[in-house]
Amino acid sequence: SSGINAEYGSSEGVILENHYVMPQCSATRASLMSGRHAIRTGFWYGNLKCTEEWGLPLEETTIPEMLRRNGYATHGVGKWHCGMYTEGHTPGNRGFDTWLGGYLG
Repeated sequence: SSGINAEYGSSEGVILENHYVMPQCSATRASLMSGRHAIRTGFWYGNLKCTEEWGLPLEETTIPEMLRRNGYATHGVGKWHCGMYTEGHTPGNRGFDTWLGGYLG
């Protein structure tokens, strides 16, 4: 099959038993989307505000972008909170085929 097999993943893959997050929502989401620590994405000081003119750097490749490149459909639901300064910063331009949710918390 061409999809991810959850049964194989749990028996033959890595099982994560410890999960760490940043104390702010934006930092955690940026880390989750990029696979990088928040300090590497610019989200180390707090949550992104709607008036701020920045977001997850456009040169950062997101996990949804990698999945899409490899033939997966990518759909996001929830709160983005990684920037909306330009259209390029929004979920539809960061690897998601569809997005249902808000841009801020």
